[in-house]
Amino acid sequence: SYSVMGHEAVQAVEDAIAALPDDHRLAVRLRLLEGKSLEETAQLMDRTPGAVQGLIDRAKKTMRGKLGRLSKYR
Repeated sequence: SYSVMGHEAVQAVEDAIAALPDDHRLAVRLRLLEGKSLEETAQLMDRTPGAVQGLIDRAKKTMRGKLGRLSKYR
């Protein structure tokens, strides 16, 4: 059913985030899940905005690789 499929997708995303390195996971949590600006995230992480964006880009690439099997549900 759709609800089971939806739950599995959410669980897969949560698992993919949990598997990220600490700095990648923190950047994703602050920027994408909590909605902080790039500048706020950079300040909280004591990094430059460019460094934070790089972490997020690498995290997204890693997660796309892990979540590719879910693309059939889109």
